Amino acid sequence: MCEEFACLPSQLEDESPDLLMRIALLRDYARSKQRIDAAGDSQPEGISPSMATIWGEVMRVKLARTSQTEGGE
Repeated sequence: MCEEFACLPSQLEDESPDLLMRIALLRDYARSKQRIDAAGDSQPEGISPSMATIWGEVMRVKLARTSQTEGGE
């Protein structure tokens, strides 16, 4: 956690572990989302398995929208 928040362990003693974990997970999500957006249609490297799943779903939706736009089903 100290690496994530750039602090000393003593500075986190009074903080809620649940809150710290939620913040760390949201930061990871935001970083992964930035990589996904920057990668366009290529799967970005360095994302977690759960984010790779999300990337796959994003690509599936894009493909479905493209098919609908082009007159497919």
